[in-house]
Amino acid sequence: MSSIDFSEALDCLKKAQSVLISCHVRPDGDSLGSAAGMAQMLAGQGKSAEIILPSELPDRYAFLFEQEQPRVIEDDWRRAQLAGFDTVVIVDTSVRAQLEPQFEFLKSCNLPVLVIDHHLESENIGTVELLDRSASAVGLMVAELAEAWPVELSAAAAKALFTAIASDTGWFRFPNADSRTYHQAWRLLQAGVRPTEVYSSLYMRASVAKVRLMGRALDSLELFCEGRLACMSLLKEDFRQTQAVHAETEGLINESLRIGSVIAAVMLTEDENGSIRVNFRSKRQINVARIAERFGGGGHKLAAGAQLAGGIAQAKEKIVSAIREEFSRRAKSADDSDT
Repeated sequence: MSSIDFSEALDCLKKAQSVLISCHVRPDGDSLGSAAGMAQMLAGQGKSAEIILPSELPDRYAFLFEQEQPRVIEDDWRRAQLAGFDTVVIVDTSVRAQLEPQFEFLKSCNLPVLVIDHHLESENIGTVELLDRSASAVGLMVAELAEAWPVELSAAAAKALFTAIASDTGWFRFPNADSRTYHQAWRLLQAGVRPTEVYSSLYMRASVAKVRLMGRALDSLELFCEGRLACMSLLKEDFRQTQAVHAETEGLINESLRIGSVIAAVMLTEDENGSIRVNFRSKRQINVARIAERFGGGGHKLAAGAQLAGGIAQAKEKIVSAIREEFSRRAKSADDSDT
């Protein structure tokens, strides 16, 4: 069970009648599952809830929204017609850089803003903040919130929250899948989740374009630091030739972690505007969040991200150099502890 205090968050939600729910740009399984689960939970309490996304819904998560697809607002939220809400809930981020274009709206809306997040960095965006860096997923936190309320989750809400947890734990393979995670997963199963159906929806419906994009990524694979660092990269041309979209890069970085010698992995993706999105993963030892922070990003110890200006080659050189320094620092620390 969690030791986190849910009282302020519960007070905020119990007072709410019409809730706007949103998340970070390029939403993933945890953010979308958490948002869908929250909306279903609130609806079960007789409250109105609408999910509004700052960028397109990836096709692989459409199964979470069979009744009603989220509205997408990619430009100026202040000019969008968002009247009628009395509360805002933001899930899976608490930093401004991941909340464009809705950040200015959040500052000016004069509504209670509840933030639910488990990342290392926070910029105090919410009027009420439910932050737990030890949580394996925001979906876990929302499930615990429902238990603390207490409310009975519908099968649809349970499926969404199970999807969130499964996504951020790599289908319970990652070290963050602790006993607390399995406890809530068990509760969600009792509420009607069918894991085989969720697994099929998440991992067995890839497009031909994504499979071809995976081939491009694997073709770009390079090893550094005596095989301990794997680096893959995707250019704009790769997306054009495979007809893949950027949302289909999700999970590709994990393919290089299959290599036995690899401890850390990096995926560099060239965006349409020419900037380079960098995803970091680590099996152990290397705190990739600390490396991402050096480049203005952040995340978790074993999974993080950043955005760099310039070309792929320059970005790769900077990232590889930073990770090489981290390996050297850790080796020196180990040597010093032995003397």
